Amino acid sequence: MLLADFLKTVPHLTPQQKVDAARDYAPLPYLWRAEGSVRKTQIETGFIINDTRKRLKSLVENPLEPSEKRSLATKVLDAADKLWYPEFYLNLADPEVALLFSASHALGVLNTDEVARITAACMYIPEKPFPNVTLHDVLITLGECPRKAVTASGSWLTVTTTADCPLHIPQVWAQNSRTGAMQRINSLYGPDGKGVSVAGVYDCRIPNEWLSSSLYVDDAYGVM
Repeated sequence: MLLADFLKTVPHLTPQQKVDAARDYAPLPYLWRAEGSVRKTQIETGFIINDTRKRLKSLVENPLEPSEKRSLATKVLDAADKLWYPEFYLNLADPEVALLFSASHALGVLNTDEVARITAACMYIPEKPFPNVTLHDVLITLGECPRKAVTASGSWLTVTTTADCPLHIPQVWAQNSRTGAMQRINSLYGPDGKGVSVAGVYDCRIPNEWLSSSLYVDDAYGVM
């Protein structure tokens, strides 16, 4: 999800509340696949604790059990035998696999603990996509970032910020004299190339074609 798409889901919040909501937002976990030693160990541990292989082999060999149940048990045993093959993984995101897994639970081929462990091993938990979003990011995305008129000196724009602020990269804009449209022409960075944060002097070059235009700089934090 893009930041712009997320912000559409919280139109009632203030800009700062939107920042907080974006930083806290975490997509819901979803079923994916168990691959790698850690996830496979989760499944194997469940098999050992529940004595799964022994139980399933007994089920397969019991002619009194329904054929569907014996068939599912055979498939689960095949998967268990292949579990540690490097190229093998259990993919619950595959509809066919998910259907067999669900049927195995419904018919008692797998017990509740086994189902829970396999499900946990196949669960993908996405990282938070916007953990470091700033108020500047939100305002820019919404098209609501305040701008302050500034004046260049020769080919350079020099801006002195009046207070410390969250680290961000203010954009410098020029107004097209023919159309009135605003165009981004540069950005302000600190000496370390990381943007504006500490109160002080920042500068950037203004392209020659915009030297006679009205210039503006983002002022998300009121320090320009």
